Amino acid sequence: LDIGERPVVLTVGRISNEKNLPVVVEAVERLQARRPAPVLVVVGDGPERAALEARLGDKTFVRFTGLQGGDTLKQLYASARVFAFASRVDTLGLVNMEAMASGIPVLVPADACIAEFVTHGLSAECYEFGVEGLAAAIGRVLDDPSRAARLGAGGRQAMIERWNHASFSRIW
Repeated sequence: LDIGERPVVLTVGRISNEKNLPVVVEAVERLQARRPAPVLVVVGDGPERAALEARLGDKTFVRFTGLQGGDTLKQLYASARVFAFASRVDTLGLVNMEAMASGIPVLVPADACIAEFVTHGLSAECYEFGVEGLAAAIGRVLDDPSRAARLGAGGRQAMIERWNHASFSRIW
């Protein structure tokens, strides 16, 4: 992806209505006056991809990569400044855990199931669902490198603790 020095807002998952991707797109669109303006990278595929891409044809700040895995997906997580999640119906969202394990700040709706498994301001940022709430959360992370570092490190540590505890407690 040729994005220059622009900060990457990443979202990963099935492209379907319940993922609320238009909320993510509009939130990032509201931040286009920033310099440098963020770019939204959408990783995944699904029943709404073609329609969403067609609707967003003129929005050059949005890049679709299709399904990715392995090293390419790891590189996409590593290149992101923030991970945005907008689904309110996912029970957990494996992509949130992947992003947290990658050490990038994760933004989730405060009323989503995943919010019950994170600590706001420490392992993730829980935002008031909607375009304004997400745009504000993205802006806070992009404007405050220490906040971004704290969220990224806290999310990674939460995943290390969760999976070390989960795997070893069952074995031993």
